Amino acid sequence: METQPETGQGIGRNTLKNLVRNKKYNTHMHQNRVSNRNQNQNQHFSHKEIGKYVFNCQWVGNLHARRILSERYGLYGDVISVFDTTLNVKTNNDDLLVVTISKVRSPINMNVLPIFKEKERGGGIQGFRGIIDFGTEVKIQKNEMSIGNVIFRLGKCRVFQSALDRLPSANHLSEFMSKSDEIFKILKTYSRKGCLLSPDLTTKGLLSKFLKNVHSYRCGYSNAFTATANTMMSQALLDLCGKGPGYTPSGDDFVAGYLGVFNWISRSLNFNTMNFPSEKFAPLTSWMSSKLIDYSKRNLCDEEIQAMINSIAAGDLNQYISSIVKISRRGHTSGIDIATGMTVALYTVIDDTFETNIIGRFFSSLYPD
Repeated sequence: METQPETGQGIGRNTLKNLVRNKKYNTHMHQNRVSNRNQNQNQHFSHKEIGKYVFNCQWVGNLHARRILSERYGLYGDVISVFDTTLNVKTNNDDLLVVTISKVRSPINMNVLPIFKEKERGGGIQGFRGIIDFGTEVKIQKNEMSIGNVIFRLGKCRVFQSALDRLPSANHLSEFMSKSDEIFKILKTYSRKGCLLSPDLTTKGLLSKFLKNVHSYRCGYSNAFTATANTMMSQALLDLCGKGPGYTPSGDDFVAGYLGVFNWISRSLNFNTMNFPSEKFAPLTSWMSSKLIDYSKRNLCDEEIQAMINSIAAGDLNQYISSIVKISRRGHTSGIDIATGMTVALYTVIDDTFETNIIGRFFSSLYPD
């Protein structure tokens, strides 16, 4: 058995082997550290260009797709508002483009994802606030959209097409007649202080006045709404525009939801749609809110609202209620006001089609005195 050498007797065979082995190991570890450092540097520059933040465009709505994806150079518009996960652009042809990290797709949206690592932004995605300023020009160049120091790559962007593909019939509407109490109960359950269903000082009396007007303006869908009734209903909606707090006031959200359902069902049943000219409602509210009303009137709505409208055509109560719950989570009161407007429109049509009084009962349940 070989023993270890004493001090001063030289280096033994095993000790020499260990030294050689350790040297090889240290050389290997050094090479790995250099390789990892180079790899990290390459990853860093692929995810975040020098002085710029980079996003990949996942989807763009069909309202903007043709221009955004075909235009090679040019000014597209200006930023009019910036939030954590959303920024709004007023295009130079007077349309609204919503750039969002949200996954909800819409004809007016551009859905994007950051491609830098989260740790490069202090441990989490902070969104657009702080890296994009109000008034910044939006430019398109070489398959990219740029806003200041932020780049949106368009190369792999897909086009979102509207999924409003179901046409409701009177039979479909009848499925909702006996379920009105359940639906209105869900709306009240998810209402928030300040919305039309649970008003504060800024929204008090708005919904009660509208419901009373709807009840008194009933004229029978067999006549497809006379011009007089159409004018009166438009005025009732105008009275809501710009009313309430928030970036999009509660009254505007209700009107947008109401027009979206009312006009879609009317088109499906070959009735007259609601005449609601933008030159009358636009001066009553902000530019952005007026555009959202206009798009909803034309049924340019996002996929969650489309799912709620499609559930009417399918006679699917469960999907309708599920959509109310999902949409009601938007903003502070926006979602629940949109869902309320959609539901009141649904039962406006049902009352006129089947000569029921569901809107009247809803009014009485909200305002028993």
